[in-house]
Amino acid sequence: MRTHLVRAALASAIFLAATTSNAQAVSTDRPLQIGFMLGGAAATGSYSGGQIHNTAGVIGLEVQVPLPPRRLAVRGDLAYFSFFGTNCLLVGGFRPCFNNPIVDLVPMSANLVARLNDPSTRWSPYLLGGAALYLTSSGGNVGPTPPGAGLQAGLGFEVRPATRTNVFIEWRHLSMGTAGVSSVTMGARF
Repeated sequence: MRTHLVRAALASAIFLAATTSNAQAVSTDRPLQIGFMLGGAAATGSYSGGQIHNTAGVIGLEVQVPLPPRRLAVRGDLAYFSFFGTNCLLVGGFRPCFNNPIVDLVPMSANLVARLNDPSTRWSPYLLGGAALYLTSSGGNVGPTPPGAGLQAGLGFEVRPATRTNVFIEWRHLSMGTAGVSSVTMGARF
């Protein structure tokens, strides 16, 4: 798993280097935004109703580079989804089952973000989509899955317009052939 995480970090660094050098040449407004997200997810397709519970916790990090005239942006996401195995019993409310193998999913995606309204407003509905690579881990076995795609929709609100700090809520669907994961996350971007 460590080798795969090193590869993911290296791919993210290359993506950041390539996008930030071009963005600084074309945008003086705010050439780079960094965000984080937290939320929940549900398995879909062949992932649901089988080897894993249908729900998971999600954490993630994103880097976004706005493109002039601020209606488009390029964004890279790195997330971590943690599903409990189907043998896990939840007794008396939510209680993680540490004895059972957990299925982990680490998607890394490159996306194009399209803002749907005037960039001068504080509310910003947007759509984004792109390509993704995934790593999965179950019971100590780690491996990549076939490349996939992601489709997302979000709504952001600029809390501090002078610094372009905003909060957002997003729905995303990550597709990996016959399997997939849908999630709702909330976060902040600086």
